Amino acid sequence: MLGDNKKINDWLRTEENIEGGTKKMDGNKEIEVKKESPKEIVDFGKQSAELLKDIIETSQNKVMINGKQYLQFHDWQTIARFFGNNVGTEWSKEIKDTQGNLVGYEAKANVVNKEGHLVSSAEASCYNDEANWKNKPMFQLRSMAQTRACVKALRNVFSWVMVLAGYDPERTAERTNGDKNVKVENGRGDVVG
Repeated sequence: MLGDNKKINDWLRTEENIEGGTKKMDGNKEIEVKKESPKEIVDFGKQSAELLKDIIETSQNKVMINGKQYLQFHDWQTIARFFGNNVGTEWSKEIKDTQGNLVGYEAKANVVNKEGHLVSSAEASCYNDEANWKNKPMFQLRSMAQTRACVKALRNVFSWVMVLAGYDPERTAERTNGDKNVKVENGRGDVVG
């Protein structure tokens, strides 16, 4: 179903209002969507944020930048699972320069709910001229492009929960952006936070 925008749009158009919730039909399936109050949503978000913070704080592999802890891909995956969502890569593609040389990769990732319906999408890239990636094998750049796309797609949906947990939801790569004044204390090049 990933990438099938027509099917998603058709599913969204088959919505009927019913008492107590919304019924959406997907082919022969009917899905009952409970209406939650904003308070119920925020309460579950706070509960999820507290549990996630406990998990992150006890992690042996924290990413600290300028004395502040940053999030990693598995942190975003954890919060997605709390909400019954998962993320995966739809595609990854080579990026070539004008001479035809491979210079990086781009990828698209999708967040889906437990019914398999699209919740969020994002694209990202990784180039061999980036400070942390210029001397790495190309398969690692492809993997990082996929990871960045996954994190970005998850952040589109769950950044509000990360804020409730007290974290800055921006990716590490966006924060450092080659700035020599930024200190990544554990020195790992695979951090996307």
